[in-house]
Amino acid sequence: MTTANPAETGRCQSRAKPNNLSRRNSLKLAVAAVALPVVHIRTGHAAGKLTFGVWDHWVPAANPVLQKLADAWAAKNQVDMKINFLTGVGMKINVTMAAEATARQGHDIYAFDQWTLHEYADKLDPVDDIMRGLTKQYGPTTEL
Repeated sequence: MTTANPAETGRCQSRAKPNNLSRRNSLKLAVAAVALPVVHIRTGHAAGKLTFGVWDHWVPAANPVLQKLADAWAAKNQVDMKINFLTGVGMKINVTMAAEATARQGHDIYAFDQWTLHEYADKLDPVDDIMRGLTKQYGPTTEL
């Protein structure tokens, strides 16, 4: 069986790798990815800047609530925290994630949704050592 060239047929072929990442492991990875910078800032006595990329919520009151929580945390930890609320219109949040993953620079923290985390798992820093320390100090995580 021969396959047609996508350029000739006008159809794109997916180049996605098979996904061996379970939902449970995806959630663990998401929690660990978010916990890494927060734990480092709290325990590292490192005042500085931190950027957070998050979906611009469709509920009008949601963004100000998150901003207020982040501002309180940043003040308590002497961190200059900037939240970028990225719209889903025109898939801007997806385009931004892809561009930053390719460039290997951008936001310090991302709020990944459940369907894009697996796309960037290979670009995230492992935080197993941090999770072991947190588990030892606070007990095991809740299994989902």
